[in-house]
Amino acid sequence: MLFIVEFFSHLYQQKEIAEEQEYLAKQAALMRAKIETTVFQEVFAANSLVIIANLDKQFTINNWRSITSALSNNSALIRNIALAPNNVIQFVYPFEGNERAIGFDYRTNPEQLATVEQARLTKKVFIAGPLELVQGGEALIVRFPLFNQAHDGESYWGTLSVVLDVNSLYQLLKLDQQNNITYALKGVDGTGEQGALFFGDEATFSNADTLMQIQIPSGEWQLAAT
Repeated sequence: MLFIVEFFSHLYQQKEIAEEQEYLAKQAALMRAKIETTVFQEVFAANSLVIIANLDKQFTINNWRSITSALSNNSALIRNIALAPNNVIQFVYPFEGNERAIGFDYRTNPEQLATVEQARLTKKVFIAGPLELVQGGEALIVRFPLFNQAHDGESYWGTLSVVLDVNSLYQLLKLDQQNNITYALKGVDGTGEQGALFFGDEATFSNADTLMQIQIPSGEWQLAAT
C-alpha cells in the first residue's frame, strides 16, 4: 500500500514539475517577444530620422527641434538625441541639460569612438551598452552612420546617436515584477551569451531553468529565467 501511495505521489510531483516548466517556458518566450518588439520599435522609429537626415542634411538641421521633439514625444525610452557631423556633436535634443555635449568630439573618447566606428564600418545601426552615463543612469546608445549620398554608403558624413533609458525599458517590461519568475539578461553591446551581465544576478544564469536568445538590431542578448 505504501508503495502505491509513493508511486502516485511521485507521478503527481512529476506532473507538477512538468506544468511549471511549461508555464515558465511560455512566460519566458513572451518576455523575449516583448523585449525584441520594444527594442525594434524604438530603433525603427529612430530610423525615420536617419532616412530624413540621409536624404536632406540641411532640412534636418533647419528643422532639428521640431523633428526630434516629435520623435521623442512618441517614445517612452528616448533620453536625448545627438547629431555629429564629422563625429563632432553640433545638435542635441533636448538642448536644455545637454548644452555641454555641444562640441564633443567622439575621437577624443576611445570607447565611444569604437561604437561610432562600428556603425560606420558596417554601414548599419549599432547598439552600444547598456552602459553607465556620466550624468547618471544606464542607457543603450543607438548609433546610426550618416553618408553624404544616401545610397552609396561610402562618403561618411557623421553619426546620429539616440540614447534610450534602460531603467525605463525594465519598468515598461516589468522585468522585476514577475510573480515566481526571476529574470536576468546578458550580452552588453549585442554579444549574446559571451557578453557581460547587465540585468539581474549571475546566479539566475547558473541555475537557469530556461535560456533564450534575444535578437536585437545589431546582435543578440541572452535571457535566463528561473
